[in-house]
Amino acid sequence: MRDDLCCVNVSCIVLLMVHGCRCWCNLHGRECAPSSDGGRLVCVCQHNTAGDSCEKCLPLYNNRPWQAGSYLPYPNGTANECQSTLLVSRFIFYREAHG
Repeated sequence: MRDDLCCVNVSCIVLLMVHGCRCWCNLHGRECAPSSDGGRLVCVCQHNTAGDSCEKCLPLYNNRPWQAGSYLPYPNGTANECQSTLLVSRFIFYREAHG
């Protein structure tokens, strides 16, 4: 299992070198995009996260503290997704049920 984890890290480093990617998304984003001012690359965040490096939860998605994603358990890892508060969950449920 340790060898597999090392291969994952080496693959990430190779991708950074080949593609010139210069952003770190805390495992909450798979790609970078130019910032609004065009001066740097920022993450395209997933898992209800926000920030240049997906370093915080979106507003109303702070039911538990923010955590970086994890490569473990290998091979899929853990997203550690930001979870919505009870109020947001009820709104989403109502909207899906009533269109």
